[in-house]
Amino acid sequence: MTLASEVSLNLNIELPPTVARFLAAVLVRAFWIHLFLAATVGLLG
Repeated sequence: MTLASEVSLNLNIELPPTVARFLAAVLVRAFWIHLFLAATVGLLG
């Protein structure tokens, strides 16, 4: 979460807040999807 927080803070400086929040949400969602897929592959493998 610290990485996503740092990225969102950096984007808040360069981009409008709405765009930064959207990108931060996409990053967090991709992170959780990655964890879910890794856990699924680990259980099946």
